[in-house]
Amino acid sequence: MLLMSFLAAFIPMISYMVLLWYLDKYEKEPLLLVIYHFLWGAAGAIIFSVIGVAFLQAILVILNVNQAVTEFISTVIFAPFVEELTKAAFLIFTFRNKHFDNITDGLVYGGAVGLGFGMTENFMYFVGFGTTLELWIQLVVIRSIFSAVLHCIATATFGAFLTSAKFQSGWKKSSTIIIGLFLAVFVHFLWNLLVSNSYTSFIGFFMMVIIIASFFAVFKYSLKKEFEIIRNELNEEVQFGIIPQAHISLFKGNKFSSPVIGINSPEKKYIKNLVKLAFRKSQYKSCSAKQKAFLEEEIMRYRKLISENLS
Repeated sequence: MLLMSFLAAFIPMISYMVLLWYLDKYEKEPLLLVIYHFLWGAAGAIIFSVIGVAFLQAILVILNVNQAVTEFISTVIFAPFVEELTKAAFLIFTFRNKHFDNITDGLVYGGAVGLGFGMTENFMYFVGFGTTLELWIQLVVIRSIFSAVLHCIATATFGAFLTSAKFQSGWKKSSTIIIGLFLAVFVHFLWNLLVSNSYTSFIGFFMMVIIIASFFAVFKYSLKKEFEIIRNELNEEVQFGIIPQAHISLFKGNKFSSPVIGINSPEKKYIKNLVKLAFRKSQYKSCSAKQKAFLEEEIMRYRKLISENLS
């Protein structure tokens, strides 16, 4: 049963992570960096969240709070706050990385952290509470479809807000990060609250269906905005004489399909440079004064690479 529990926890979460990575079609993130985020969720975030929740529980014990009340507060309040904070910690550490360009990136990296966390938590539940085959199967289905996906979406939400804040400054940057963390905690809190009572659990499952659908809608919208940025910024490059007009057609709309399938490696590198140039130009138009010098250098660097690709 131990091996079965591991496979039941591992396979769905890895599959979800690969799907997220694949759907980011215009500029796929380095898979190794995505895996690092997954591993933080699976190990680091789990360890620190267990320590954090245990510490807060100990305070309630010292205050002689009723055991049932302690368990309820731990599940509904402590767990959402501590778990989202520990998952978010790694994103706060890594979001300055040059690969964090836009909201889609935040969704992918945040989702990877949440899926890693969900994998380890699922394994612990399957081993600890799957005392009969029937109960074990129920846990696998419910947690693989809902509970672990909740971790993915909650942390992906924070990731999206964090990446949005990257090219902001001052109070706007701070408030965007705080709002993102609040939303992640709130979604987690609401799920735990609803499923903690058999009378409201069906509302929780209905809520998760809506949240999952909303997540994919946001992901699709984010890809659409990426497509618009790419087309608009590269049309300017056509006017500047940097690239030919015909090369704009390399980007085939905003469907979930890669624009680079079926072309050779040099063309892949060329398209990657075009996408990076478009994103850097877009970021330059809304970044803080401190970031402008760096982005100007990046824009010039990618224009040079593109010129070399065409020569």
